[in-house]
Amino acid sequence: MNMKYIITENRLYDFMINYLNTLLESKNVSYIDSFIVVSDKITVDEEEWRDIMEFDKSDGRLWLSTTFVRNFEDLFGRGRDESIRIIAEWFENKFGVKTDYVES
Repeated sequence: MNMKYIITENRLYDFMINYLNTLLESKNVSYIDSFIVVSDKITVDEEEWRDIMEFDKSDGRLWLSTTFVRNFEDLFGRGRDESIRIIAEWFENKFGVKTDYVES
């Protein structure tokens, strides 16, 4: 029984990472000065964007939209802290940075 649980957790983790990778394909990633900003288009007709993640290389801060974290948490059934940890680890690996702290 434990073996099945471990496999399930690994598969869930892989699914969460794949979700984040796929999600990024439909987002706008901007590199502005010392910032990496991931934005989501909020209107179809106009070019209006809402930031969902922002990393500041100068102080290692990763900011995550509360709504984005809540949606991720609801989708995968992880707690807030674990959801933030997973997203932060993914961000570090995806963009080759090291976060010193996370705000949401």
